[in-house]
Amino acid sequence: MRLVVLIIVGAHVAHAGKHSLKYYYTGVTGDIDFPEFTAVGLVDDEQFMYFDSNIKKAVPKTEWIRQNERADYWNRETQNMITQHQTFKNNIQIAKERLNQSAVSPQVSLLQKSLTSPVTCHATGFYPKGVTISWMRNGQEHHEDVVVGELIPNEDGTFQKTSTIRITPNEWKKNQFSCLVKHQSKTIRKTLRADEIITNSETPLPISIILGAAAVVLLIVIGVVGCLVYQKKKDFRHFRDPECEEQNQTPHTGPPAPAQKTAEEEKTARPSFTPNLITPLNRESGVVD
Repeated sequence: MRLVVLIIVGAHVAHAGKHSLKYYYTGVTGDIDFPEFTAVGLVDDEQFMYFDSNIKKAVPKTEWIRQNERADYWNRETQNMITQHQTFKNNIQIAKERLNQSAVSPQVSLLQKSLTSPVTCHATGFYPKGVTISWMRNGQEHHEDVVVGELIPNEDGTFQKTSTIRITPNEWKKNQFSCLVKHQSKTIRKTLRADEIITNSETPLPISIILGAAAVVLLIVIGVVGCLVYQKKKDFRHFRDPECEEQNQTPHTGPPAPAQKTAEEEKTARPSFTPNLITPLNRESGVVD
């Protein structure tokens, strides 16, 4: 919803010979820091009277009118201005209805950061800004440990407001607490129950789920490390010296076996043996020839 500020201006003019009497009326709707209705009276274009809906009283603005008019005159002026104010309010309401500027109901929520935090009753999106938020305990107004927030404007022209109560979970479970939001469009009651509260706290995960998740993460880490080690070994073998690789691949079973010799070489290598001839023994002389 986009807020539209309506301003209605009226004038009343009277002439008497060479003198003139004028009244200017201004009616405003919208949540702005300005009186809803103002009236200014001028004689010969000089202001002599002022009235607005905040002070609800016609006051003199010049010394000569203050000296020449008595209190009953200002009482009549005040009543006339109050009547004009009501007329302007009716006209503004008609204009608002034609422009679809009707009241907008608030949206009410119960908020809590955690199970032990205070509970906040949050009303937002309402227009106009007049709203009251109160806490009820077992049907009676409850003011203890209650903090009411400031009225905050939204970007779309609506407003929001909060009221926070500090109670323990056991206390509000044993008693019936509720938040009562009163706006001209609607009265809304929110009972303080667990299913009505919007909270940021999360239910703790079971220990089995936590351990299972940790095991999965550990397996993933081990797998990644194993892949990295395998890849490094593979790259190392790829860049090694081929000759060294070939030598490393030749099996070693002991010292090398001696080379086989040919028959000729074996024969030559054998030591020569010449049998000694035995000289016949001369038995007689005992001398060997």
